[in-house]
Amino acid sequence: MTDPRPHRRIVFRLLAALVVVSLVEGGSWLLLRARWGTFSFVERADERRADPTGSGVDVAARVARGPAAHHELHPFLGFGLDATDEGVPAADQHFRATPSTLRRRSPDRLIVGVFGGSVAEQVAATEDSPGSRALVRALRTVPAFDGRSIEVVCFALQGYKQPQHLLALNYYLALGGELDVAITFDGFNEVALHPFENAPHGVSPIYPRSWWARVGAFTPEVRRLRARLDLARAARRSLDATFARAPLRWSPTATLVWSALRDRRDADVAAAEADARAYRPGEDLPPVIRGPRTVPEDEETAELVAIWSRCARQMAALCRGNGVAYVHAIQPNQYVEGSKPMGDEERRIAIRTDHPYRPGVVDGYPRLLTAASELRADGIPVLDLTQVFATVEEAVYSDSCCHFNALGLRLLGEALGRATAETLRDR
Repeated sequence: MTDPRPHRRIVFRLLAALVVVSLVEGGSWLLLRARWGTFSFVERADERRADPTGSGVDVAARVARGPAAHHELHPFLGFGLDATDEGVPAADQHFRATPSTLRRRSPDRLIVGVFGGSVAEQVAATEDSPGSRALVRALRTVPAFDGRSIEVVCFALQGYKQPQHLLALNYYLALGGELDVAITFDGFNEVALHPFENAPHGVSPIYPRSWWARVGAFTPEVRRLRARLDLARAARRSLDATFARAPLRWSPTATLVWSALRDRRDADVAAAEADARAYRPGEDLPPVIRGPRTVPEDEETAELVAIWSRCARQMAALCRGNGVAYVHAIQPNQYVEGSKPMGDEERRIAIRTDHPYRPGVVDGYPRLLTAASELRADGIPVLDLTQVFATVEEAVYSDSCCHFNALGLRLLGEALGRATAETLRDR
């Protein structure tokens, strides 16, 4: 007769193991609830599938203070719009224009190209923007334009500074595009950005803003930072994938283990990201990043204005050679002393005494205005719009840098349009 006791021992051990597992799983469940307040396997599964920092984030972009989203390197312009980005309106040849940038002249329409940085982009980005509508209304007052449709084409982009406006015009003409009128609306980026963004890293004044960060991926240190961050993220994704498999994903104990390990992986990623953010290039940057050293550091503001002036002359000559009417205007800025009366609320929004761009405006704008008068003496129409808000009591600024609300953009468009119309009528 078979002894039943071995079977009883097996059953007893199974029951004991079940009790132990139940106690462990139950304790883990309580610990998970204590940690998160509530606990859901579905929520934890969603968390395992998510990458909080996004696997597509580039270290080169993370170390940059200036480069904006939706930009990509361009062989002639330095950078341009990334036309493949879903967050960017339809763009052609890296310019913000729809449906196509390349236009052809015709007797029944007037093609107006606007060049500059983010403020010019705000004014002319779309046909329905307050600045663009005001600009078109003012241009309609020119008798020679009577009966013609007016199309405003935006070649301006956030962060552009000379010589990018000049290069954008050259590039557009090289592509076969045509214009009737070219308007450059700039000044702020030309004198304010370099001292804070490129100068501390020894990058040439003529290079695009934050160039060291845009092409910093080519340096050994950034490659190391990128590899460290990529490895940390890969380790976290591998951990998540392991614990997302059955039966581990349904186990409170396994989830508790995953949670502890995930904390360590998150800490590794956070440390790698912190190093990337803190990174600043040393003195070993290659020439492709540093560029030519044309003047001593203490003469860079004068060189910035000289670059601006030379580019204005070249744009005027290029337009003249292609039968394009050219107008240049200097944009207003809140750090130009006495340029606008401000109430407490607007001052709170618009003024930061420690703003990193303020020194460039204070030092650079008087030099810009002097250079503008020299350009006018040589027959190049450079308009001073720095005082356009001198009698405007309402708030027009939208931030402490240089940008404007809807009222400010409308008034800017009107002023720019009036000045352009007067210049064209005179000519």
